[in-house]
Amino acid sequence: MEIKAYAKINLSLDVTGKMENGYHSIESVMQSISLYDMVTLSDRDDREIVVSCDNPTIPPGPDNLAYKAAYVLLKELGLKRGVGISLKKNIPVASGLAGGSTDAAAVLRGLNRLWGLTLRVDDLTAIGAVVGADVPFCIRGGTMLAAGIGDKLKPISTSATIWYVLVSPGLQVSTKETYRKFDDLHHIFRRPDTPSLVKALEAGDVESVAQNLCNVLEEVTLSEYKELRDIKGEILKAGALGALMSGSGSSLFGIARDEEDARRICKRLRDRDLGAYVASSVQDIG
Repeated sequence: MEIKAYAKINLSLDVTGKMENGYHSIESVMQSISLYDMVTLSDRDDREIVVSCDNPTIPPGPDNLAYKAAYVLLKELGLKRGVGISLKKNIPVASGLAGGSTDAAAVLRGLNRLWGLTLRVDDLTAIGAVVGADVPFCIRGGTMLAAGIGDKLKPISTSATIWYVLVSPGLQVSTKETYRKFDDLHHIFRRPDTPSLVKALEAGDVESVAQNLCNVLEEVTLSEYKELRDIKGEILKAGALGALMSGSGSSLFGIARDEEDARRICKRLRDRDLGAYVASSVQDIG
């Protein structure tokens, strides 16, 4: 069985507090985009979980979120089964695009179908929350307002297809270290106006969406990596309506007026030796 595992971007990200368990509470508008990994699942008779991947840097064992998703599902339901998980990676690793989390979500959604488990979406998201903070969103997909650690989700109704140009420079930014350094900041210069962003999405007003992009973690990551500051500037100079870092980085994206504009911006960035690519918003992940 093959399942598409769609990447996500953060149109906004605010850190609203820190919990006793060390996790940070957030408020974020998340959206699925058309960039995806392909996850292939197959039954195994030996009751083993075996992960293979076309990217040799991806760990095949318990440190892999796809492996962990299968393990947690089997444990939660008391099942004694084996599964082969094959990952074809298109989403850059450690880039703020939820590549590992969306693979895990695809495993949970796929095994629910492959094994005829008839689990509801709420059941899957509860299991996904044990695996990782972004997994519940990746199970549901579309456009959502996320709170808590990212597991409290509220759908945002939008009919607009938004076109993006993405640049992933290959820097692997530690999410844990980014949040630790964020805690040391004495002042946040700008926080997201979430109601205005949600209103813009509901109205399908792409320009207003672009004007309301905001990620408080940029103040940490862009201050440390001049390359990322420069790339964000290049995206804007190439004609994007707005640009932002996704998650804790290192991927950045720009919003285009339409598909033609996105391809034009992408070409300009590639002409400047930046590995840009085009993606669009996805409301139904299947």
